[in-house]
Amino acid sequence: GRSLYRIAMPLVEGMDALHGAFAERRSRVSGILRVAAGQSSAAFILPRVIHRFRARHPGVRFRISRNLMGEAPRLLRAREVDVFFSGEKTNLADTDRYLVTSFDFVLITPPDHPLAGREAVDLEEVSPYPAIVPAAGTPSRKIGELTARRLGIEINVAVEAHGWGAIKRYVEAGLGVSIVPDFCLAEQDRVSVIPLPGHFRERGYWMYAHTDRSRWSPAIERFVHFVSPPTPPTQRVVPFAPPPPPPRNRDGRFPRIDEDGTGAAAAIGVTGRHRAPTEHPALFVTD
Repeated sequence: GRSLYRIAMPLVEGMDALHGAFAERRSRVSGILRVAAGQSSAAFILPRVIHRFRARHPGVRFRISRNLMGEAPRLLRAREVDVFFSGEKTNLADTDRYLVTSFDFVLITPPDHPLAGREAVDLEEVSPYPAIVPAAGTPSRKIGELTARRLGIEINVAVEAHGWGAIKRYVEAGLGVSIVPDFCLAEQDRVSVIPLPGHFRERGYWMYAHTDRSRWSPAIERFVHFVSPPTPPTQRVVPFAPPPPPPRNRDGRFPRIDEDGTGAAAAIGVTGRHRAPTEHPALFVTD
């Protein structure tokens, strides 16, 4: 019995360890991920994402190529790239879109500029000053021009430059002011940053992957789920309509609401003084 015990125990312990060994082996992902990205996402978005991903999956190598929005979908369908990043929110056939990050535009000025240190500023105040702007034809330049036309102002262009890094350097040199996405800023930048709330809608960067999951390698699957984790059913985001106002009296006025919360409004769960319906953000609800 003792002899059999000494022989069998290592085998039993090995069987117990098999599950953990297989799980560890399965978690190891290797291979090459071919990513197409624009200049901004390649310079400011991807480095942070890849650094965190490779901390978990060091066996995955990345091959980054420049993304021209007109070419990227074709390259994805032809399997010449695995995913691509873009600041354009577009619905493409055979392609799924995943939000990577959202951002806001801010005004940057030289530290000694008259507008430096302001907590807020109107674009009408900015327009007389020389501006450093993105190159003509770029999406960011188009956004700036559309906003200027909507406000009826002219952009006093001093320098056109490719890339947010170059634009920041020109602002630091005192050649003008610029409107840039907040994700491109770093602590070492020698500029004054001023928020521009209400002037630009919130924008983002998206990753696009083929809808056919059979084309995904384990590395692609891990990367997609890392960038945009699957949303559990209890956390699905859906639009939420504001509740209806309480019924009105014959004269068109809202009924009085007693201090104790009684009255017509209490019947629909409203207490205190009624407020007109406001825009509600999306809420997390259960399927």
